[in-house]
Amino acid sequence: MTKENKIAAYVGKMIRDHFGKGPRSVYVTIAPPYITMHLDDFLGPMESVLLGKNEQMTVFHIREKLMAKLLPEIKTYIFAVTDIEVKDFYYDWNLANKTGMFMGTVATNEESKNVDQDFSKKDVLEQETIAVSEEVQKAPDNIYSAQVNDRGFLVVREGILVPIEKEMISLGFVEDLKVAKRKLEKRKLHEARRFEKIFNKKIKDIFVDWETNLDKSITTFLIDPK
Repeated sequence: MTKENKIAAYVGKMIRDHFGKGPRSVYVTIAPPYITMHLDDFLGPMESVLLGKNEQMTVFHIREKLMAKLLPEIKTYIFAVTDIEVKDFYYDWNLANKTGMFMGTVATNEESKNVDQDFSKKDVLEQETIAVSEEVQKAPDNIYSAQVNDRGFLVVREGILVPIEKEMISLGFVEDLKVAKRKLEKRKLHEARRFEKIFNKKIKDIFVDWETNLDKSITTFLIDPK
């Protein structure tokens, strides 16, 4: 069993134990300095009931609480299997598609990087992401991107929080802020199929999360490789 398959099996079992139902599949890509895990067909029984009652916010808050507990365990297992230390971890969900994405940055030497950081459309992808960032908050101080597999692209932004967001974080409203930012950013990211025009392919999912202490965000575009 490969390292990726071991991590996928572990994460799938952990989610099933805590949510009552595990994902149909977990697709893991180790591409230092990143590691991604795509979860497919994942929605717990109780979550289905809550969504049926239009309690989407409740589902998001429950998952935030559980992920705070699960992430340290996932990081520990990844290190045990791969000797790779995950520095910071990001995650997001698409409840309508019953999908999720975990995104981690890992400690690694420069020469060991094996993602494609010079892929076609790199410049236009970053410029369009900057445009979206300006529409909803501010242009990032730094931006860089990479292709991690045949259908996954990451865009990392640093220095994007505005003063009102920093004040909300200091007051303890991190979860509410993330929920609001996700809704707004994803609407803009999907708007007019602007990124599908860049890739010239259908986008299956867009995931975005923030590490507020680092003022850093990772957006993942999952495209249909066909």
